[in-house]
Amino acid sequence: MLPPPPPRPPWSLPPPPPPPTYTRQAKTKWKDESRPPSVPYLEGSRWGLGDAAIATLIYFLTSVGLALLVVVVIDADPLDGPWFPITLIVPQLLQLAFVVWTARHRGSGLGIDFGFAFQRKDIAIGAMLFVVGIVAAGVVAAAMDAAGVEPPTSAVAELTEDAVDGRPDEADGRREPGDDDNGATDPDTGSGITIWIVVVAILAATAVPVIEELGYRGLLFGALVKRGHSEWWAVVMSSFIFAIVHLEPTRTPIIFVLGLVLGWGRKLTNRIGASIIAHAIINALAFVALLTALS
Repeated sequence: MLPPPPPRPPWSLPPPPPPPTYTRQAKTKWKDESRPPSVPYLEGSRWGLGDAAIATLIYFLTSVGLALLVVVVIDADPLDGPWFPITLIVPQLLQLAFVVWTARHRGSGLGIDFGFAFQRKDIAIGAMLFVVGIVAAGVVAAAMDAAGVEPPTSAVAELTEDAVDGRPDEADGRREPGDDDNGATDPDTGSGITIWIVVVAILAATAVPVIEELGYRGLLFGALVKRGHSEWWAVVMSSFIFAIVHLEPTRTPIIFVLGLVLGWGRKLTNRIGASIIAHAIINALAFVALLTALS
C-alpha cells in the first residue's frame, strides 16, 4: 500500500482553474441538431445517390413522354387551356411521389432523412436567403451582361409569354389576343392571361419549390452527405445538378448561384423549410412581375 501524499505546504498556491470554454452559438442557433447530418442517419435509411438519379430520370422521362402525348397523340397545343399546367406539374408530382415513397419505404421519413420541417424562425431565415439570392443572382447577371452574354430568360417565362401572346395557326399565321380557342385568351381584357396561366403561376410559387427542394436539398444533399462528403461539397454538387437539370444554358450560372444560397440554408438549419420559403418567394415575385408586364 502506497503512503499518502505529503500535506501541501501552507504557502503553496492552489492549481490554476481550467480555461473557460465558450460555445459558438452564432453557428448553431439556427441548426436543428435532432436530424442529420448533426446526428447519424439511422440504419434503416437505405436510400442514396441511385434514388436521387431515379427521381431525376422520372422527371425527365415523364416530361418528354407527356409532351409527345399531347402534341402527337392528342394533337393539341401544350400551351393551350389546361395542358400548360398539366405538362408542368405532372412530371413534378411523379418525382415527388417517388421521393415520398423512398423516404417511407427505404428510410425514416421526410422529416428525419430529408429535413422536411418548418419552424417559425424559418420565415426570417427564408427572407434572408431570398435577399442574398437576389443580390448574388444580380451580380452574376451583371457580370454576364458585361461579358456580352445575352440576358437570360426563364424557360417557363418564355412559355408563359407564348401562351399569353398567342402562337401561329393555320388560319392567319398568328393567334391574336381575344380569339376564341379553347379558352386560351381572355375576351374581356384581351390580355391573353387565362385562369390556366394563373394556375401555372400558383403552382410555380407553391408546389414546385416544395418538390424541387425535397429532391435537391433533401434527397440529393443527404445522399452526398451519407457517402461521406462534406456538407459544403453537398451544397456545391446539388446546386450544380440543380442548375444543369433545368436545361437552360444561358441561365445556368444564375440558377447555380441561387442553388448555392438555397443549399446554404439547408446546411445552416439541417432542414429545408427556410429554403422552400426563399424558393417560393423567388418564383412568386418572378411570376407577379411577368404577368404584370404581360397584362
